[in-house]
Amino acid sequence: MHPQTPQNPGAQQPASPYAVIVEEKRRRNGAWHISLIQPVGGDLTQARATGQNIAFQHQPQTAGRKHRRDVYQLGEDSWLITYKAPWLTDAGHFRVSVVRYVGSIA
Repeated sequence: MHPQTPQNPGAQQPASPYAVIVEEKRRRNGAWHISLIQPVGGDLTQARATGQNIAFQHQPQTAGRKHRRDVYQLGEDSWLITYKAPWLTDAGHFRVSVVRYVGSIA
């Protein structure tokens, strides 16, 4: 934790320093939302492997199971996934990121 970062000593901290987060764009209003926060432990290498697996396996809420998917790695800890299902008029996309918990403030 950065020494200048305010902390909330009463808040419960996550048991795992790393997590994989999936952000999806909602079709109705176009806003991004977090659809998954998966704690993955303290091993960054394992967290990155889990992130890549989720990039290939996550089922977007709007696509169902059968669709084409293209996975692009944006950096060591992030992926952009585009998908096209036969019943969708436009291609969809979501992001997968490996993140590290750094603290909370009240």
